[in-house]
Amino acid sequence: MEKGAEPKKARNAILILLLVGVIALFWILGSLSGGTFIDRLVTFFQGYSQEHFILSAALFFLFSVLSVLLGPLTSSPLVPIAVAVWGKWLTFFLLLTGWVTGGTISYFIGRSVGYALLLRFISQEQLEKWRKTISKETNFLFALLFRFAMPAETGYVFGLVRYELWKFLLITITVEVPVAVALIFVGDALIAQSFTTFAALAVLAVAILGGAGYFLRAYLHKHGERK
Repeated sequence: MEKGAEPKKARNAILILLLVGVIALFWILGSLSGGTFIDRLVTFFQGYSQEHFILSAALFFLFSVLSVLLGPLTSSPLVPIAVAVWGKWLTFFLLLTGWVTGGTISYFIGRSVGYALLLRFISQEQLEKWRKTISKETNFLFALLFRFAMPAETGYVFGLVRYELWKFLLITITVEVPVAVALIFVGDALIAQSFTTFAALAVLAVAILGGAGYFLRAYLHKHGERK
């Protein structure tokens, strides 16, 4: 097994459990209070957003950017509140532009600072693994599959290997649009306390991501590590 793989898996498992725990707590509190807890929470943030609209929107956008640049950070738990406060369209716009901006910044960091400095952002084991998979000549469909199955911070590696910027941006937008849409509808179901819709969307999202990972591994096994 690759050195450092177990700590990486353990960290990812903890992050997933933490996210699930936050969602479960949110749901339980809402159920026990008959929706009063959620209503009060939404009302509080709506009042704050009305008084400080630009600041609150800018903070959500900034957090979306940072969630791409800093691997363990995620903006997902904020999406339900954002949907309740701003609606689906504005939340989608802020989330998508934040992710694309973060991806673009990570690309240029990888392209300009070089390998040594990137080790401050990504572990050496993970960086080496990604470099063996992605190169400047990687075909578009494989790069798209790789980006879909891997964490958002892979933007650093696309920049490091000098992958074409326009292709990287197209890949990023193609991947982030359905992810943002899924998060928004999951968040809306969470706020509405619609367990059936929430569970169906969550299962669908996990199936799609799991499928992408499976086909990526199958492609690598069939065609070799680097394309």
